[in-house]
Amino acid sequence: MKKILVIGSINIDYVIETGRLVKKDETLRGGKLTLNAGGKGANQAVAAARLGADVTFIGAIGDDDQQSFLKKSLSDAGIDTDTLVVKENTKSGMAFIQVFSGNNAIVLSPGANDALSIDDIRIDFNAYDVLLLQNEIPMHTNAALIEKAHVAGLCIIYDPAPARQLDLSLMQKITIMTPNEKEAESIAGMKINTRSDAEHALLWMRKQGINHPVITRGDKGLLYYDETIRHLKALSVTPRDTTAAGDAFNGALAYMLAGRADLETSIDFARRAAAHCVGKKGAQKSMPALKTMKENLL
Repeated sequence: MKKILVIGSINIDYVIETGRLVKKDETLRGGKLTLNAGGKGANQAVAAARLGADVTFIGAIGDDDQQSFLKKSLSDAGIDTDTLVVKENTKSGMAFIQVFSGNNAIVLSPGANDALSIDDIRIDFNAYDVLLLQNEIPMHTNAALIEKAHVAGLCIIYDPAPARQLDLSLMQKITIMTPNEKEAESIAGMKINTRSDAEHALLWMRKQGINHPVITRGDKGLLYYDETIRHLKALSVTPRDTTAAGDAFNGALAYMLAGRADLETSIDFARRAAAHCVGKKGAQKSMPALKTMKENLL
């Protein structure tokens, strides 16, 4: 069984469908409002678990009335919720999401996610193959986790979303980093308007010590480094909700690498999982099962 450790955020997502993005000082009439379990960490844990991985997820929730809802979404995917950390006198994280024309805009209230510390995480890193991290928990917690996982020899997949500054010394300990173009701009300190720009940013990340940087470019495909720069075209899919596409990608990538697949095969599988997710509504509920991936080869 593939053993993956995911440490990160867990949120309640309030999703409203709109015809367009609301403007400054405007009240915009929206459509259907749905309540979903989300958070990049939890989404990626569910993505890997749905594919058949043995996933341990560690995240922080508040001592509020959302506990049972958040736990159920994880347990429905086969993830043990005993490792969740409950923070007293704190609200669970919340995301407020506008979905329009297959795109999204998100405002995040981190809540308990901001209180997750390295002292909350008491596990044996040697028991896992892959560690998957994101940027919705404190950066000092991520830094400590990268150090511990590096010592234990884990494959470290780091999804730097939302974009935040990372100590350059830590990049040498990250196996794979998977920013989108905007995040890559922030990390590398350069504008990305063309494929050539994206290649320069990719090489910059490689020079910082990341073994295999990846830059996802939406409908322009993706770039990654594996001895040289490689490019994969985007798959043809009608977008319905892009909210968790990156989470589907990272969860599927972790699943494949934990199973000792090569990088090329793993990234191709991950982009197919992301394409499936984009064609569905919702975050965790749009993550494909392995059977679905086999039956619907995109």
